[in-house]
Amino acid sequence: RLNSLCPNRLIARNIQSLRESFISTPFDRYMTYDGLKAASLEHLEIVSLLESGDEEALRRLIKAHVGNI
Repeated sequence: RLNSLCPNRLIARNIQSLRESFISTPFDRYMTYDGLKAASLEHLEIVSLLESGDEEALRRLIKAHVGNI
């Protein structure tokens, strides 16, 4: 849905394509409200870690987020 807000359709399609190509684990997490909520909260935490400059915590969180751990 977020990609649909992008006025540049080419960029939006590229973002979606990249996102789909990096998924290496099942989407089970995204089939429940709790799973979606947890993933959304991780996105907010990723932004906070980017702002704070805590690279090690950011690495750990992104690895866990992408791996659905």
